[in-house]
Amino acid sequence: MDSIIKHFFWKDLNHTIVCGDHNLGQLDLVLAIYYSTHNSFSLDGRYNFPLSEKSLQVAKECALLVVNDLPTMEMNTDFVKVLEILEYRVEHQGKILFAGDLDYFRSSKEAVIQKIYSEAYIINLSLGGVTVDQHEMRRIDFTRPITIEGGKEEMITSCYLLEKDMEAFFSRTDISGFLENTCNIQSLSNDEEGNPLLTGFCKISTAFVFFSSIHVTLLEAPIVQKLTSFLKKLYLEHPSATVFFHFYEKN
Repeated sequence: MDSIIKHFFWKDLNHTIVCGDHNLGQLDLVLAIYYSTHNSFSLDGRYNFPLSEKSLQVAKECALLVVNDLPTMEMNTDFVKVLEILEYRVEHQGKILFAGDLDYFRSSKEAVIQKIYSEAYIINLSLGGVTVDQHEMRRIDFTRPITIEGGKEEMITSCYLLEKDMEAFFSRTDISGFLENTCNIQSLSNDEEGNPLLTGFCKISTAFVFFSSIHVTLLEAPIVQKLTSFLKKLYLEHPSATVFFHFYEKN
């Protein structure tokens, strides 16, 4: 999950809220990655910290601000200064990664937090998978994981979701380089008839395929039949593969 967030979300979005359970370890893993990001600064409510003028300025102007556990921060920090930082970064479109309880963002009376919640992408790590909401009547659906089991009807039926009027969410131009460094694309790039599936960006759908530690992005599935062929081939080569379809529906 950390690779999805690191490679695709932080470079493209200004405000991202990651929610989940620290006890599961997922949230702490994601936070650790962001804490180590170049030119990042963190405000973590789990630790009592002073906000000097220097820290205040760094928090306002760093490339990425990581904010964890705002509810606790209200009690053990100069929260007026925290709000000042958030307001500055929202006004100047600075990137912020929030981590914590989603209910807090929903119920907060602070105007800047409500604004952030209304505009942010929400990544939920506590549901056993990943779900993402974008507000303003759009929903990015990281659908229920589909475990491929030998060409069952459920798998084939699931592919027809892609026939709806959808656009791909991810349009990163450097994706091909990322793929080349993580797996052998050639073995997965053709359907049963030898037609290429990984030939570029397509406005119909984008799917991520995960097996063990390898991440493959299906950049183009021109027709559902080709995608079905791809999944069957994938199952034969990687029986334990789990497939997630990522797309959003147009307004």
